[in-house]
Amino acid sequence: MSTGRSAQDRARRLLEGIGAAAAPGVPLPKSGRGILGRLEQMTGSPLVLREVDPNRVRVWELQGRLQAALDARTVSDLIDSIGTHGQTTPAIVRPVSGDAGAEFEVIDGSRRRFACAHLGQPLKAIVAELSDRDAALLTETADASRKHSAYETGVKWSVWLQRQLFATQDALAQWLQVSAGDLSFKLSLAELPYSFVLALGGHDRLSRELGRRLARFVGRARGLGRMDEIRHRLNGIGEQAQQSDWSAARTLVAYAELEAELLPARRSSQQK
Repeated sequence: MSTGRSAQDRARRLLEGIGAAAAPGVPLPKSGRGILGRLEQMTGSPLVLREVDPNRVRVWELQGRLQAALDARTVSDLIDSIGTHGQTTPAIVRPVSGDAGAEFEVIDGSRRRFACAHLGQPLKAIVAELSDRDAALLTETADASRKHSAYETGVKWSVWLQRQLFATQDALAQWLQVSAGDLSFKLSLAELPYSFVLALGGHDRLSRELGRRLARFVGRARGLGRMDEIRHRLNGIGEQAQQSDWSAARTLVAYAELEAELLPARRSSQQK
């Protein structure tokens, strides 16, 4: 996506001359637009690059990257890039207290954190004191230039609502400038257990058509007051798929049987 590439190029230009061996405390040039520019506006001071131990950085639970999907395979592109060229885009972290295992939590850059930890090298980061609301604004600024699945986005928004960053879905939709329908669709997908989504091929491989189908099913289960039961049964399908090495197609067959219990019209249309 051109927007994502321009954001990456801008961040890379900001770090020109700093290099992989940048010393802590190096001030960055004035950032302009994008996530670094927004952060600079929030803090009211120049951004300073630091090097931190990625193993002492936890992941902010309200950020947008689905951590269960991160491993050496899915992050291999970034591991290779950082290993060869160094880290060209800084992460954004904030200090934490009361956690013996962490000094910071990453607001933006959890894949970079994973890659640096995998490579055994420091994480280049900008440390900033941020409220949850400001941190959420930053993640939306960054995510606008990246590809995130509908499921991944829905999980993030769902946690925001659970933590009461926004009082209602309407307030969140207005802040995000998305339609109520799009918000509802993604929040419905977020109700699906990850084990089931993984058995369908992964969150980033759900087609729009299947996503709509699943969202309708979730809406029906919620309307019947059976969402907890259905979530448990979907998780069972996901676990069975993993144990039996089912294909995504076989998992979909098992799902269709459950779907027909709640949406009999679906079975009738398939039999015609």
